[in-house]
Amino acid sequence: MRRKDREVLDFAELCRMLDQARYGHLSLVDPEGHPYGVTLNFGWELQAGQLLLYFHAATEGRKLDCLRHRPEAWFFVESDCRYEEGFRGAQRYWTTRYRSVAAGGTVEFLESPEEKRAGLAILLRRFTDDPPPPPDNPVWNAVSVFRLRVHELTGKRNLP
Repeated sequence: MRRKDREVLDFAELCRMLDQARYGHLSLVDPEGHPYGVTLNFGWELQAGQLLLYFHAATEGRKLDCLRHRPEAWFFVESDCRYEEGFRGAQRYWTTRYRSVAAGGTVEFLESPEEKRAGLAILLRRFTDDPPPPPDNPVWNAVSVFRLRVHELTGKRNLP
């Protein structure tokens, strides 16, 4: 990272930054080798010290084609974004204020209704107290739930 003064290394702060973001951007590579990105909501948990990010989708589509072809992915979130201009003494400046997290890793599909329900519960708890449908609900045949097992994590901020 070029701007070491903006780098966030503290894991607890990176987790707080994930909590502040409501959605993020999943970056993938399609089967033809082209980049593909999609905005998603997400949930996260720590499991035995490993950061896991959870997502859901339909059971088919370009995102899933990409993930089945190449399960490596990056996920990005940002919060507190705003443009700022002003003066420092006589010197005018322009900057963007922000917090951001980048997480790289490998996607794993959750297959059984019980696994899907557990993953979706992690995602939902950020938005509602309602539980996901029970494992015997037919909705589980129409939804994919997957998680990113994070291998690389970095953060950056530019706040006043």
